[in-house]
Amino acid sequence: MSSDDGGPNGPTRVCSRTQSCYFDEYCDYADGKCGNGADGICKPRPETCTEAAAPQCGCDGKRYTMTCEAHRAGIDDSPDACPPDSQPYFACGTTKCLVGQEYCLVTGLLAAKDFACRPFNGCSAANCSCKLDQQCLGGRCIEVHGGGSWVDCSL
Repeated sequence: MSSDDGGPNGPTRVCSRTQSCYFDEYCDYADGKCGNGADGICKPRPETCTEAAAPQCGCDGKRYTMTCEAHRAGIDDSPDACPPDSQPYFACGTTKCLVGQEYCLVTGLLAAKDFACRPFNGCSAANCSCKLDQQCLGGRCIEVHGGGSWVDCSL
């Protein structure tokens, strides 16, 4: 089922627990119940997250460094979706890395980038240059709000 109301951003697509959005979107449930109460609207996944914000639970039961990181991973957020002792995650392409234990390694060329979570292997969470030295020369290291990091070796 999709709606074509031609709103301010063009047509909207309805989503639910049984009807997914496109790969570059996430389903935004207005009720905060992760689709257990009402359908949602497909919204574009953010490409970057720059605001500093508090950690938030995703509808997949994982705690993200912020709401934007959950949306980047294709997951809606809900304050009641995580167990009390859950670890924080951040988006890495279509996967999720564990804050404080993994970083996101980006390789490939332009539109054909690959994303993978990698363990620190002797590097501290704050030592971006150590992670960079283990993976590539001439890359860049990007810190993510909330403690995650990306090592970008793509061209």
